[in-house]
Formats: sequence, structure tokens, C-alpha cells
Amino acid sequence: MTSTGKVVVLTNELDTDSGQLLGSYFTTSMDSGQTWSAPLQVIPMTWVIGGNSPKIAIDPNDRIYVLFAAKLPAGLFVSKYDSNLNLLIDTVQIAPSFQYTHWTPHITVDAQGRLHVIWHEGDHKKGEQSEVYYCRA
Repeated sequence: MTSTGKVVVLTNELDTDSGQLLGSYFTTSMDSGQTWSAPLQVIPMTWVIGGNSPKIAIDPNDRIYVLFAAKLPAGLFVSKYDSNLNLLIDTVQIAPSFQYTHWTPHITVDAQGRLHVIWHEGDHKKGEQSEVYYCRA
């Protein structure tokens, strides 16, 4: 939620047969969820192959960050929008390709506006080493 009370939600469109992510979209509400804006596609995710696991965080200045992973180019990426969903910074890679097939990213912004990203890689049930990574900007 922004400082003006705008609720910002990120939704995903999935192929019901394959489960493949077809697109990610912002939608907003200015009346606590009574009505919602038309969906607006998260454009940077269309510029990669296999974009998935999008997460959002909002900083104290109402800038919206989208964290997502991709298969090609491989890695973890972040994009930045203003409160009106205008793209400010396009697709900055914050981590290279993942070593393991199982990973989970998370994003938050602190009171000073610093971006924090943490992700877990590896599945010990599959014999993979489990590791946690952290990045701050």
C-alpha cells in the first residue's frame, strides 16, 4: 500500500493446462479493494524467457519494486516503477543464474528506502546443498 492508500497487487495469469506463467499484471485500488483498475502488464517480464516468481515491495517514496527470476537470461532481476506504474528503472540483474533447480526469492524495502533481497537455493531432499543469499541496494 502506498502512502496515499493506493493498494497495489501483482497478479499472475497461468496456463491452466501447463501451469506456465503467461503474464504478470499490476492492478490497483483507491477504495480499499471495492473497485480495481484494469490490469497493467509488468513489461520487463516480457523481455526475458521464463520470467517467474514476481514479488513486489513499496518504498517510503511510493516507488514500487518488482523482483522476478528468469531462465534466459538466467538470474534474479529487479525493476522499479513510480506510484503511477510508470517504469523508472528497467530490469537490473542482481544475481546470476541459479545453481540449483529449487529457489525462493523475497524482497522488502526498509524505512530508509534501501532494497533488501534474500533468496534460498537448493533442496536438501534432492541431495542439493541448501544456501541462503542476501543483497542490499
